[in-house]
Amino acid sequence: ANSSLSVRFIDGSQVLLLKDSTLKLDNLTAYPNTGMANTQLKLETGRVETQVKPLKGAASRYEIRTPMAQLGVRGTDFRVGADTSSNTGSTEVLSGAVQAENDAGAVDVQQGFGSVIALGKPPSPPIELLPAPDLSTIPALIERTPIRFRWQPMAAASGYRVQIERDKQFNVVLDEDVFVTPEASFPDLPDGQYAMRVRAIDTHGL
Repeated sequence: ANSSLSVRFIDGSQVLLLKDSTLKLDNLTAYPNTGMANTQLKLETGRVETQVKPLKGAASRYEIRTPMAQLGVRGTDFRVGADTSSNTGSTEVLSGAVQAENDAGAVDVQQGFGSVIALGKPPSPPIELLPAPDLSTIPALIERTPIRFRWQPMAAASGYRVQIERDKQFNVVLDEDVFVTPEASFPDLPDGQYAMRVRAIDTHGL
């Protein structure tokens, strides 16, 4: 709860495990002197954000399995979610492409699109992701607690995911929450420099 973990693999690929998530490292294989690696992960529940380095050689693989689908890439920046309470999952692609596949079907998801995957059903056709919210009205200096942020609403958004980190790398997330309205509040943080990022969530949950 209220924690995160970054794992960097031998090929330089990285996965950020967000709060209340369970990730199993199924297979981590490196081929000496070739630069090739086989990375197979299983997201049992929760959310991960992944940055995959371009794979070298035919034997290189990077896969994330969830209870709903298997996601394979050759080099991309993408997010994966798995909700076992509703038996649904999702993938959101920021760069490159992801192939989402299960026994019911398969779909290629390109940059700027996502797919919703229900257990036992084929992945949905690609859905365009919402643009980033406008955060230009948020002040750079916050001097009062509790800490509150407000930004311009987006008509197509059903909610907003907000993350707080100490720098813009977001290798570790200090705090994360989802808000229905275009405003967020957090408990007091120690004085210092922080970065915040906000994502709009559409009606599909992407």
